[in-house]
Amino acid sequence: MHEEGWIAVDRTREASGAGEHAAHTGAHTTLLQTMVDLQQSLADMRSIMREMTFVMVKETETGGARDAKKCVLIYVPVPQLRLYRQVQVRSLLS
Repeated sequence: MHEEGWIAVDRTREASGAGEHAAHTGAHTTLLQTMVDLQQSLADMRSIMREMTFVMVKETETGGARDAKKCVLIYVPVPQLRLYRQVQVRSLLS
């Protein structure tokens, strides 16, 4: 997996005490790959996406036993929340 532009993720994990060799969860790896794919498909957003990092990814279930759905929570640094919203809107419109 090519993670150019997403190197800051590991620095963020170190700052939170997880250590630089912490194992990535399946949701974490999937999010990294999705972000790399988005960076390649949205050429006009590439420079913005290179600055983006995230702190943690958590996969959880919502709803009751009959209608349980999986959701992914992405924890981002507050100063970068605006960047994430820009990319979300742009990716939904394309």
